[in-house]
Amino acid sequence: MRANAIAERERASQAKLKRVLDYTKQTLVAYMSEAELDRLCGYITEYSLGDTPREVSPVSVDSALKSIDLMHFGWNIGKAFGKRRIHTATFIKNVFAHSLRDLEIS
Repeated sequence: MRANAIAERERASQAKLKRVLDYTKQTLVAYMSEAELDRLCGYITEYSLGDTPREVSPVSVDSALKSIDLMHFGWNIGKAFGKRRIHTATFIKNVFAHSLRDLEIS
């Protein structure tokens, strides 16, 4: 029984991650290169596991995306994973460091 519960929790976690990655790809495909999008998805996968990516090379996005767009994106993925806002803010500030350089984490 315990093994079934653990397996079900893992399936739910993987399904949630897949939804967030699909959302990420749909939302940002027009604003970044495929290589940048793949790297972003890798960072999101680490973030979903509770790990803050240690070695983050900031992801570049098209200037058409404003900082508020990136903050909304971060809020959406943070909410999907049940993350605290401060963790999400730190994550997106690190990942989109160039675009969010003028903003404070708070």
